[in-house]
Amino acid sequence: MNIKIIGIVLLVVLIIAGIAVILQYYEHQEKKLNKNITGKLLENPKVIDLNTSENKTPTENITKNISKENKNLVVYKSENVSIPYPFNTIMNKKYIYENYKGNNGDDSSKSSVLKTVVYVKGVENINGRKYLVINSSTAPSEDSLTVHKTKNQNDIRFYYFFRNCSDHCEKLTCGGLFDETTIYIDLETKYIKIISVPWGIRYKKENGTIYEKSELCNNEPIVKEYNLTSYEKYDNMLRDIFSDAIYYHFLYLPGFIDFNYTNISGTKELKLMSAKCSNEKVKVCTEDAFFGERCNQVYNCSLEYKVIYKRKTNNKLIVEKEDIEKTHEYSSMNNYSLGNVGSVSINQGATEKLVWTGTENIGGREADVIEYTISNGKYMNEKWKVLIDKKDKILLGVEEWNCFYMPGEKGRCDEIIKYKLLKEEYVFCGDGICNSDNQENSETCCEDCGCANGEECRGHLCMKKI
Repeated sequence: MNIKIIGIVLLVVLIIAGIAVILQYYEHQEKKLNKNITGKLLENPKVIDLNTSENKTPTENITKNISKENKNLVVYKSENVSIPYPFNTIMNKKYIYENYKGNNGDDSSKSSVLKTVVYVKGVENINGRKYLVINSSTAPSEDSLTVHKTKNQNDIRFYYFFRNCSDHCEKLTCGGLFDETTIYIDLETKYIKIISVPWGIRYKKENGTIYEKSELCNNEPIVKEYNLTSYEKYDNMLRDIFSDAIYYHFLYLPGFIDFNYTNISGTKELKLMSAKCSNEKVKVCTEDAFFGERCNQVYNCSLEYKVIYKRKTNNKLIVEKEDIEKTHEYSSMNNYSLGNVGSVSINQGATEKLVWTGTENIGGREADVIEYTISNGKYMNEKWKVLIDKKDKILLGVEEWNCFYMPGEKGRCDEIIKYKLLKEEYVFCGDGICNSDNQENSETCCEDCGCANGEECRGHLCMKKI
């Protein structure tokens, strides 16, 4: 009898222990879900909803359509939908890009070499529409995420940061080389929205010593939106699109997903029509990230000028637009000439040219090559070279030059910035299952496989807990 009672008690204890283990597992999965929903990118920042003008957090937008029965799974779960070309070619893939600076195209002069991981999360239903969701991460080193003593204690920046306090002060500077970005692409309209959160450095003064650590600037997200399905139909200068491909690398170049091999040229002419400045100088102060507040006595000037934009494709005029724009500027002079605003000639405007130059073989992949140049005035131009995979339509590489030309000189390109695809991998990371058959482990997929004690999954990597 006693043996039966003991057996029943042991059985009850085992059942309770089993239930506890199961509950702990689901609690862990739910916490993991919440972490994967926001990562360090989508914690708190307020942004415009994808389809309404109502301000909501990205977490609210993403999670509102998750069913209760899928609550223990990762949010970015590809639904049973038909994924159109070319997006169907990138599903379950991760792309690793190298990003660096150099001089005059010389690879031996590489500096600021970084790795950008672009990870296709899957398809998500947001407000009744299907979006392809992509994460892009350029993260700082693990060592920088913990508090450490700043190397240059006498940097002049710290004088401005902490000039109004004696001790125990903090200053967060945002922006720079690192960011965590989420990209949403509407599978029907190809509308693209980018939410990018920069990494910053928090400086802290304690007992006369400056310390620092890297952290995400969650309150300063950068939001970019493109309702652009064709670069041919875009009725403004293309410069910003190419520039964004450098600074917010998002796999695709908006407007070049469905493209024709069409060369274009455009001109933007600005003619100053009127300029009126205040009679007395006013005090204007700006907050500089490095040098603190700076104030100047300047004139407040109202400017009105005519903007004429023309675009030709294959020598046929397709866009001709004229606008009147009004702006305010501050000047040390209260007397503008109608040919100049400050020291910049306003009548010259800018010219642009986009040329498909042929194909190149990049790591065994055939790429279409675009060269885009924009010239501002006589002495400066910017140039981009973009390589687009002929099959997948993804970016294989981007190069940017800033070139300066002085009178009587041939000219020089002082700096080049490059992105190039290093590696493409098939992954099944993000489905909530740590599957060793798909080479998933803590190093390759911490989202599914977790991290060791004292570590957490950030930017697809296991790093020390902050």
